[in-house]
Amino acid sequence: MVRPRRGSALVTIFSTISLLDYLFHFVQSVLRYLVAVIIFSSLFMALSEPEAKRPCPVHTKGLLDEEEEDRLAKKLLGDIHERLEESSSDDEEETCLEEDSRVSSSSVWRDDDDAVDQVQILNGKTAVLLKRSSDSGGCIAAGEYQSRLRKAFQRQQHGTPKWAKLELKKDSIQGKGDDSDAEVEAVFNEMTRSSVRYVDKDPFLVKDIVSTFRWPDITVGYHDSVIVVL
Repeated sequence: MVRPRRGSALVTIFSTISLLDYLFHFVQSVLRYLVAVIIFSSLFMALSEPEAKRPCPVHTKGLLDEEEEDRLAKKLLGDIHERLEESSSDDEEETCLEEDSRVSSSSVWRDDDDAVDQVQILNGKTAVLLKRSSDSGGCIAAGEYQSRLRKAFQRQQHGTPKWAKLELKKDSIQGKGDDSDAEVEAVFNEMTRSSVRYVDKDPFLVKDIVSTFRWPDITVGYHDSVIVVL
């Protein structure tokens, strides 16, 4: 029997080990490549997808509800706010609201100091114009003080200034009536101006020749006592 050499067996073992090591590294590199491909593909898909729009946050802090708005509007505008609410709910009441929406002589701004009953007139240049001999202790009523101030101002300005005069608004009913009359007149003028368009023309009529026909006199053969038949 021929015995195998020990050196050839060692060579076979080393070659097998090297082959296994090569296969191991090859498989490891392939796995790394696949993992890298998966990661890059997932990143690419994530970047290519459109971003979902986030809803805009609704800032409700500091906003007033309807009750607070109505209360604030009534406090600032007074009766005007109520009239505006009525006009928005019913269009038929618009005429009445326009008639009542005349400029009021009362002040829009109301100060807490105006609620006092007595006002003391201080000594100064304005005291000469405001004080009266009938005043007791230099104190007068608040309404009288306001009236004296207004009269003193008008004397200095030689009458009420133009910017301080209150002009009444025109009656809305009369204005609407004038507008309706103007609209009717405009439509009538348009119809009479364009009436030529509604006249039919015969294309077979000759322009240069005019044909006439004389009808018999209807009074021929008529008498008061006898009727003659033609």
